[in-house]
This record gives sequence, C-alpha cells and structure tokens, in this order.
Amino acid sequence: MDDIGDFIIGFFEGALASSLTLQRVFLWILFSASLLLLLVPVMTGEYAWSILSISTMLFSVVMIDGTHKHSVQDAKNGGAYHYFLLTVGTLCVAAIVLLAALSLAGVPQIALTPQTDGINFAPWYVAVSALVLLLFFYNAAQPSDEVPNLHRMEHINRYVRAVVLGVSALMVLFCLLIPVVSFAAAGYEPVGVSVVLCLVPVFLIFVRRALFKLWAATFEEGTAGYGVLRGFCVALVGLGGCLAAARLAVDVVQSGSGLSLVYVVPVIASYLLVKRYVTVGVAIPEKDDEEDPEAEPTAS
Repeated sequence: MDDIGDFIIGFFEGALASSLTLQRVFLWILFSASLLLLLVPVMTGEYAWSILSISTMLFSVVMIDGTHKHSVQDAKNGGAYHYFLLTVGTLCVAAIVLLAALSLAGVPQIALTPQTDGINFAPWYVAVSALVLLLFFYNAAQPSDEVPNLHRMEHINRYVRAVVLGVSALMVLFCLLIPVVSFAAAGYEPVGVSVVLCLVPVFLIFVRRALFKLWAATFEEGTAGYGVLRGFCVALVGLGGCLAAARLAVDVVQSGSGLSLVYVVPVIASYLLVKRYVTVGVAIPEKDDEEDPEAEPTAS
C-alpha cells in the first residue's frame, strides 16, 4: 500500500510539475473547494477555523497568477485578473479583520478541540493579516508597455495603499488591545500574545510606507507631519514593550511557567526599536525603498 501511495503521489507531482494547465486546474479546484468550505462554519458554528479556508483561497488565487506567462506584476497589470485578485484579497482582509474583532469581543466563542481546552484565535488572525497585507504590496500596478493607462495604475496603487494603511492601523490597535484583554479573559496563550506584541512594529512599517507613498510631502523628513509620525511610533512601540513587561511579571508571579519567558522577546525588541526611532528616525531608507515590492515588480 505504501508503494502504491508513493506511486500516486509521484505521478501527480510529475504531472503538475510538467503542465501549467494542470497546475491551473488544480489551483482553481482548490480555490473553489476553499470557497465551499467557508459554508462549513455556518453549519457547525465553529467560525474560528474559517481562517484556514480564507488563507487557502487567497493562496490559490495568488498561485494561479503565477502560472500565467504574464502575471499581474508584468503585462497583466491593471487587467481583469488583477482586479479579481485585488477583490479576493480585499474580501479576505475584511474577513480576517472581522474574525479578529469578534474573537477579541468573545464572539465567536473560544474554539474547542480534543487537544485543547480552549484557544482564542484573535492573536493568530492578526498574524495572518500581516501576511495578507504583504501580498497587497506585491499587487500594486506598475508601468507596462501593454498597459499604458497611467491614470488607472495610479488609481489601483492608491487603493492598495489605502487598504494597507487602514488595516495596518487597525491591527496596531488590536495588537495593543489583545494583551490588555488577556489579563482578564481566558484562552490567550503566551506565545500568541507575544507574537502580536512583536507585530506592532511590523504593522507600523506598513503604515509608514503607505503614508510616505500617499502623502510624501506631508510626511517628508523634517516636517511637522514626520515629527508627529515619529512620536506615534515611539509611543506605540514603547507601549507594546511595557505591556509585554507587565504580562511577563504577571505570568511569572501567577504561574511561574517557563513559557512566560517568551515575553522577553517583545520587551527587548521594543527597547531596541524605540532607541532607533529616537536616534535615527522612522524614515524608510533609500535602499529599502528601492527593494520595496511596489517599486520593483517581481514574479508572483
């Protein structure tokens, strides 16, 4: 039976590797299946697990784009599939934000599994949203000889950056609310809370990039807007470090578990970043800007 299973797996791997058409068909089936699986939580009431279907759906449409000769990073910029990909991405972001907000409020209830007594998935929804937002940077329109409509490209770029800005700012708020709620609510694991505290500066990078792209003159280094943004970054990252230190102290006193030491990571990271923001600033270096996925189109 093992030999038969290995043969079947090897056959499909070889067939998929040799045929882009088969890859495309398989990915469309995967997308359709993940779309149908979104109905399962409606029937079972376990909405927490719908994150798997949402992530699979977005992954499949991005991979489908990669099977075409010209992707949305090339000649397909501003085309029909580009709009389809952005629509699916927007819906996935909205669904993840909704799940994170509901989980933070206690609805849906904590997911129960045979392996765990109860887990609140809010921190992991926030972590997944960071990956989804990263995909948005790779879907900004770029100039192309086959798609010369500059106005349409600028419109797509502004939409992408506005989505990234709004969701990133909201996720920064969630990253700071989750540790506060975890003091009084059950189901928050130390690893999950530590992860969201580490994500505060990551989402702030998304916020800064979007602001520098949308309103470059307002947030240019040396202006009042830049000073305000710098102050916000210092305050938010510093607050995240303080929350991590408070969670570390409380967990050590209450449980004495070695797992509580995971909070040391966001404490140290917050200290180093605040020091950098104060001494160096929050501007995106020219080298990083050149490596920005929005500036250099790459293959999906």
